[in-house]
Amino acid sequence: MRMTNNFLAVLVLVAMAVSMTGTITLISVMEYEPHRVTGMAQSTGSGIANVTLATEANIHLEIPIVEFNSIAAAVGTSNDTTDFHPHPFVLENNGTARLNISVSEANGNTLWEQNDSSHCFQFNSTANNSNTLATQYMAAAWADFDGANQTDTATDLTPEVTPNLVWNLSTQDGYDLLTIHIRIEVPQGEEGGVKEATVFFEGTAAN
Repeated sequence: MRMTNNFLAVLVLVAMAVSMTGTITLISVMEYEPHRVTGMAQSTGSGIANVTLATEANIHLEIPIVEFNSIAAAVGTSNDTTDFHPHPFVLENNGTARLNISVSEANGNTLWEQNDSSHCFQFNSTANNSNTLATQYMAAAWADFDGANQTDTATDLTPEVTPNLVWNLSTQDGYDLLTIHIRIEVPQGEEGGVKEATVFFEGTAAN
């Protein structure tokens, strides 16, 4: 079979086109093959931020006065704050450290004039109280502390410091309040008149 020059020219062009297409395809594959993503490399790190808070011992009496008003002068007449009439002391830990709380009566400013007045001026502490008057005066009358070291029974108030009113009173709001009840009893031979005593509370940072 004889091929004309025109037919050969067409075959040559077709061959070139096929050859070029193959070449272009090959170049395309060779050019982009290295950029295919076959996985993702990851790296993580961490840092530390720290701060030191100053330790501060700070107590505040939310209820600073216990006012018994008038009572009979008869020997043995007594009253206390356990019924919240009157309201007991309420102490708050306003500091940044758990506190050990101690209590004492001011030396030289005792409640009664009679020397033989033991058990006539007493205190005790309580972690919480559901009495409605307590919540009326103090929205959160709760405390968090070491109950194993708590004076929760009536104890004489004297100028000698009682070191374990409570230990480890919390700083957390809602759990940093302490109720301290007071009990009084008229001693033998006590004269009538206004009686007043100063009660000291001391907070020291717990270990």
